[in-house]
Order: sequence, then structure tokens, then C-alpha cells
Amino acid sequence: MVLGAGPDPAMNVRLRRFGWLRAALASVLLWGLLAAVPPATPAAAQADAAGAYTPCASDQDIDVLVMMDASGSLNAPATGLDKDGRQRTEALERFRAELASLLAELPASSPVSVNLALWRFESDVRQIADFAPASAGHPSDGQIRQSLGELRGGQLSYRTNHTDYLRALRAAGQAFRERGRPGACRLLLFFSDGLHDPTGRLTPAQIEELRAQVCGQIKPSFESAGIDTYAILLGFGSAVDDKPLEPEMRTATMQALRALTGDSGSRLVRGLPYADGIDCERWSDEPSDRDGSVVEIAGLDNLALQLLEVVDVAASGLVEWTNCGIDAGTGTRSAPMPAGRYIDQIVAYPRDGQVTGYDIETADGRVLTHSSDGSGPLRLGADDFGGLEAGWTIEFATTGDDGLGVACFVKRVAPDDLQSTGSVTTGLGDAVSSVERSAQGADSAPLRLTVAGAAPAGLCADASSVEWNDPRLRDWYCRDGQVVFELNPLDCQESVDLAPLVGSFRPSHAEAVYGADAFEVEARVVIDGPAAVLHDCFGGPALECASESDGVVVAVVTPDTDELPRERLRADADCLLHPPERGHVDLVASWQPDSGRADLAGELSWLFDDENHTGGASGEVLGDGTTLRLDADDAIGAVPLRFATADELRNGDWRIAGHIGLTPQWEPEDPDGRIAAEAAQWTRQMARSVELDRSYSARSDSAAARWLTLLLVAASLLLSYLLLCLALACSMTLPDATRFWIHRADLDVVADGRGRLRFADGSAGHLAAARAASVRGTKSRGGRGKRTLRWQTDDLGVRLKRPFWLWLPGLIRGPWSEVQSSSTGMLAARPRPRRTRRAKSSMAGKLHLADARFRSLEAVSAPIGESEGRHSATVWVARPKTGRDAPLEQTEMRDLGALLNQAAAQAREGGTRSPGRENGGDGSASARDADASPQPPPENRGDPLGGVGSDHGRPPPRGRGDRPPPRGR
Repeated sequence: MVLGAGPDPAMNVRLRRFGWLRAALASVLLWGLLAAVPPATPAAAQADAAGAYTPCASDQDIDVLVMMDASGSLNAPATGLDKDGRQRTEALERFRAELASLLAELPASSPVSVNLALWRFESDVRQIADFAPASAGHPSDGQIRQSLGELRGGQLSYRTNHTDYLRALRAAGQAFRERGRPGACRLLLFFSDGLHDPTGRLTPAQIEELRAQVCGQIKPSFESAGIDTYAILLGFGSAVDDKPLEPEMRTATMQALRALTGDSGSRLVRGLPYADGIDCERWSDEPSDRDGSVVEIAGLDNLALQLLEVVDVAASGLVEWTNCGIDAGTGTRSAPMPAGRYIDQIVAYPRDGQVTGYDIETADGRVLTHSSDGSGPLRLGADDFGGLEAGWTIEFATTGDDGLGVACFVKRVAPDDLQSTGSVTTGLGDAVSSVERSAQGADSAPLRLTVAGAAPAGLCADASSVEWNDPRLRDWYCRDGQVVFELNPLDCQESVDLAPLVGSFRPSHAEAVYGADAFEVEARVVIDGPAAVLHDCFGGPALECASESDGVVVAVVTPDTDELPRERLRADADCLLHPPERGHVDLVASWQPDSGRADLAGELSWLFDDENHTGGASGEVLGDGTTLRLDADDAIGAVPLRFATADELRNGDWRIAGHIGLTPQWEPEDPDGRIAAEAAQWTRQMARSVELDRSYSARSDSAAARWLTLLLVAASLLLSYLLLCLALACSMTLPDATRFWIHRADLDVVADGRGRLRFADGSAGHLAAARAASVRGTKSRGGRGKRTLRWQTDDLGVRLKRPFWLWLPGLIRGPWSEVQSSSTGMLAARPRPRRTRRAKSSMAGKLHLADARFRSLEAVSAPIGESEGRHSATVWVARPKTGRDAPLEQTEMRDLGALLNQAAAQAREGGTRSPGRENGGDGSASARDADASPQPPPENRGDPLGGVGSDHGRPPPRGRGDRPPPRGR
């Protein structure tokens, strides 16, 4: 292709070979990653450029995982496209070498690194090389060969002829999450020459599974892990459909890849419909939802370039530039370009064939032609186009008539804010001072201000797109390399703030490269002059208030609390009173409540704050505090206006609503009265109104609050004590101790062969038929809140001791009871005691201490001998008159037998031990003593009841055989 005239010797054209790759790789990394998108019309190209795909941040590390297809479509001996693996081996080795060279060109200060992993897949997935820094030795030659399959007999083996996309994608996601670096930019380079075919026999279920799994699971997991997918497809569009359902599976595969990458512009997926019956929420054509690209390559000899392109674009900070990409042989020329100073580099990657050169047509019609050896991507730097003005175009020359053309990328310069300095002058070009005064008084003409400074680069060339948005600015223009700003005229007593003038503009034709809203330059003109310019026609005072609306200023009242403070209230009006040139000015303040607040107390009177206006540079408060005087001889600069109440307000609720009127009065010391007449009229126009609106609630009385707090604490402690006592008393809720029946019966006692005592058969019936006597209880009260209740029957007395329920120590220790019989000897009773007490000596053998917390009481006396060798024991059973515990049938004769043996054991011991200390009616011995009752002394072993009934329970003379049995543990 012949393009234009010869090269311009003034331009230093440096063509980079593919092996050099040392264009300016700045520290800004991973600005953008590109999908290989065919050319579009200029309008479409500009629309696409506005949403350039940039998945990675500029300071991220990069983790790259290459997933290599090793299925039978590549390795099969008869039909494989690369059955000996030679082409893929050369491509991977070339990719490895060029990537190492590319990374070596990174600045030494760059903290970014690239880790590379290599996997292969077919019907299964296998890791070949784990993540490690990419270099000339990683992956190794052996790992590259393993990624293609096992080499046997000069041919690559393959396990199946299947290609399982789902298994490969899941394995890649797991590898990134488990082995990748946190925070790194994750790129999956997914190479395949076929379609999803997991079993070798396509079914409709496999088609639906592919869509559902990618949309519902794999895509969300990739998004959460930050994985961007690049599907690199070899000859995908020209495959022959020789299997049933293969067209449907091919469409589903493309739908899955489009949903996974979000790339809707690739030729392979453009216009692809939604999957029928599948609501793929991850399907989107919005540029912000893009997570990769779908790329087509014509042959395996282009694989190395495509793999390198993905990493190169990410590492070099390149951005997609669609309007310079071309279809092979069409000679499409780019859209007009902005000035070369805004572009850092341009890179052109061939899709098929070679890029053999390019030509540049300048804005004035010159054509500059250059050639290249076509060995790789073509790189152009700032030296090749940096001096070009806006409007130049570029076109690439390629070899071959067919193919996929050229993919273009561009890296823009990140310009600093353009800044220049200007000075303020009058309309005649004279410099102005901070305050411009007029000797002619009212006859002075309004002041016209102008700012002139050096024009920022590109500002005048792109004047049509500059936006200043400055209310001070009336007009601006460029002249002889300067930018001139005309400010609005100033009338008397007007001022202007000379802050920097800030504008922004978009370079011409920048939207063709970066998108309509992607590139703007800020222009700032810093004014070299005073902080403010005041035009004073009379040399008199000036009252300026901020946040002013219709002559009303809202003041801020402090302290900013809800409760009325113990101090004077203060208000800041955010107003400044400028001193006059001669004489003095009196500013009179008058407080007026709102019409609806006429009931405000007279003590609320707003005056000038004497702590801030004490004379001299702060002014002087006169009289009753309503007048502030500012003298030209004493005052320095402007004085802020602050107000305060006359005194601390009385305690109460306050709703302060009103305004302070400010009226300046200037005494100019004018002998002829001409200026004074004008001054009186002007000062009336300076009057302002300061609004106050604030509410306070009455402050609390600290002493009353303290006593109230103490009272609440005491009441809380008392209530807690009462609730605790109530809980303890309720936990001991028992039947009324005065409403009991006592059943008494004398039951026959027999002994078994082992010397244990029991009641004779039929005793339960005799006990059930026994006469019941009503309890006659007598109450009394002892010390420390203890309460005593006495039962008295014919031959049994019971004394119950229970604490008063408000007496916490007594409730904690618990109650107790005493059981005594007047007609029998030793007793055993249930329930067992919670604690034991030593009985009085006068009641030894007669007193039984038990726990008073019972619902029924059972007592058994020691057996007594009767005529004809019979023995009997007295049994007392106390039951409540009502309730579930009332029936006498609930009595267990076995439990009464245990008490019988316990009483007999006490009788044999003959008083050598205190019943209250040792046994005390301890119910815990009921079952234990029943099974391990002491054996009778040797002289009575023939008669188990011997020594018990012959003398009515009196123990025999104490001897060796009278020693009590050893106590159990």
C-alpha cells in the first residue's frame, strides 16, 4: 500500500521492534485492558471510546493464569490441529521470553510485579505451574510441554476428545482464591479451539447446565474474587457442525462467554440473543459491567501475540482506541487526534499478518509515511507525534487480504493542572492597591478591573470549550500569548475577592481517543495582587455581612446546647465594620423581639460584646452597650461584630426570636458639609438587620437532682432487698402449718433373717385406718424475727421455727423443727434436717431435729416388747388437710421401716450419742441405714428384737457388745 509523501526529517521516528518493548512504561499500571474489537464507524467508535474497559487500578500487582486447551481437537493424531504440540510450544516460549523482556523494562522504582500460573484442561483439569514471578525460566520448558499433554512416540497423548469448560472455570476460580495474592489484579487467559463438550455426546441438559452454571454461580464468584476473563478462541467461527445439537451448544457457549466477560462488541458475540428460558442477571452490555473480552485469532502463530497483548496492555497502562483499529486491507484512517502533547504512546497489535508501517496526515495536509519490519506490535512514542497540533490522523499498513486487522491502544499523558499568574490592573493598565479611594467623591466613575497573565498551554487553541463559571468575570479573550479577563465594574462601596480564576477545557478531538467525558484539563490563573479590592468613593466606612439575603443576616447564638447555660449568651453576626478614612463611625444596635414574642422578659437585651470590643483596633463600646465606635485614628482594618446579653438569664425555658437592627452613623469631619450630606444618605443604605432564633430549656437544679438521685438509689436498694426476701420466702411456700392431720398407730414389728426390722404384713391397712387428730398449733415470736409454731397431740409434740420473711439471715440459714414424744423412747423422723443442732441434756433421747421445710411429717418410735414376745412401734404421720400431699395412701411402708431401724439403732446406743448431733432424724440415713442397719449385739443375735422391747427401749448395760456399729462414709 503506497501512502503519501516521504518522511519529514524534523520528526524523530523511532519504530520499536517486537522484541524491544521499551516504550515508556510509566509507574501507572493496569489502566486498561482491551478486547479485540473490529473497527466501527467514527460515531460508533467515539461512543465505544467513552466507556473504555479499565478493570485494574494503576498500582496493583497482576496475577495471570493461562488455561491451555489440551483436548483431542488439538492433540488427536489424525485430526488434531497441533498434534505434535510444536506450534503451541513455540507460542508459549515466545510469550515467556517477550513477557520477561517487557517486565524488565519497568522502572526500578515500580512496586508492581506479575505472577504467572499455567494449567491445562480437557475433560479434567491439571495444574502445571503454580503462581510465581514471570521470568525467562518460569514456566520452564518442561512445564510448557506438560501443558500440551504427554508426548508419546512423537505424538501428544490425550485422555479424551472432550472439552469441559465448567470444570476448567471452577478450577481457575479456586486457584485464584487459594493461591493468588490478595489485592492483585487477576487475569484468566482461557485458550480453546472448540466448544463446551464435557462427555463427547451433546445433550439439551448440558446446554442448559452451561448457561445456568455460568450465570448463576461462576460469574458471581468471579466478580467477588475480582477475576477478569479473556476467552482466546482459535478458528471458532469456522468450525464444522458435525454433531447433533452442536449449533445449539456453540450458541450456548458464546452466550456463556458473553455473560462471563461482559464483552458485547466482539464479532463472535455481537447481537447474540439472550438464552431462552434463562434469566441471566449477569448479562449486561454496559461498559461498567464488563469483566473481560472475547478474542478471536486466526492461527496458533498468533497465540503468542494475543497472550502478550493482554498482559502488555494491563502492565503498560494502555486504553482501548477503537477508531484507529482497522479491518485488513481496508485502509481505514483514524478520527482527528488531539495535540500530540496529550498522548504518551500508541501501540498497534496485528490480529493476522503484520503491521508494515503507518502514515500520519497533519492538520495542514502534510502526509508523513514510515515503514516497519512487521515483526511484532508497532509502538509509537511522544517523539513520533509530540509536536503535532490538533487535527492530525494516522493509518496503519498491513499485509494480507484477509484476517482480523489491527487492534490499537493508546496511553494518554496525565497532565498537571495548567497554572499561570496574572496581575490586576485598572482599565488603563495601572496596578490597583488594596483600597482604591476617590478624591472627587460622588463624581468618581465606577472602577473597571482587568486581569492579564500568560495563557496556559492549549487554552487559546481550545477556547471554544473553556468553562470558567466565575461570577466576577464579565468577559475574557486571548491576545499575544496572554489571556485577559475583564471583571465586572465596581460601584461605590463594592469589593471583589481576588481568588484564583479556575476553568477547565477539553482538548480538541480528545473525545476521539478518550471518550467525551474522560479527559479535561484544569486551567488556573493565580492573581498576583491584594486579597481584596475595595472601591470607596467617599473614604467612609463600610458594613459588610456574609450570608446576607435581602439585607437580613442570620446570627449564630452560642453556647450551642439545649440547656440554658450559666453564663451570658453570645451571638456572632459574621459582619465586618470597615473604618472610615477620617472621622469616626458609630454603629447603633437595637434589639427588637418578634411580634409574636412580645412576652420576652426585659432582662433579655442584646448589646455589643465588651469582651471583643474593648477599644483601639477592636472599637469602643459606649454608653449602655448599644453603640460601637470605630475611629479612623485607632482602628486597624475591619472589626467583626459580636453581641452578648446584658447578664446571665434567669433559669427557665427561653424561645429567643427577634432581630438586632444595625444603623451606622458617620461623622466625616467635613468642614463644608458636602461629603457629610452624601455620607448621611449612603450610611442609611448600609443599615442591616441581624436575626436571632434560638431555644433553650431550663437547666436542672443540681442539688435537687443529687438528693433525688440518692433517694432513687436508696429506694432501689430497699426494693431489691424486698424482692430478694420475697423470692426466698416464696421458694419455701409450704402448706399452712396449722392445718394438718396427725395419724397415730401402733404397728407390729418383726425381724427378717438378717436382723433387719420391718412392720408386719397388714400394717399399711392399720395405719390407714388409724384415727386422725387435728393439729392444735400455738404461735409465738422470738428474737431477730424468728417465729415459732407448736403442735401438741396426746403423746407427740412438734416445735417449728421459721424466720420472719423480711429477715434475710434467717431465710438464708433456713428453718428447723423439734419432734418429741412423751410416751416413747427414741424417735426417728423425716424429713432429714438441713443442719444439726445439739440437743439440751435434759431432752437427750427425746429430741429430734429435722428440717421444717416439709409437706408431710413422719415419725417412728423404737420398738417396744409386749406380751407373748410381740414387739410394736408407734408411727405418727402428719398430712395437710388439703392438697395433693394430703392422702395417707402415699405413705411408703418401706420408708417407715427405714425410720424404724434408725430409731432401734439409737435405742441400742443407749444415749451414748446425742441424737441431735449424730442422727437428729437425719433423713439421709433413711435408705442408707435401712440397708446397712447395725447388727444386734452378740448376746442378742438369736433374737433380732432383743434388748429393745424388754425394758421399753432402755439400752442394756454397756459392754463390748454395746459399742455402736461403725458409721458409714
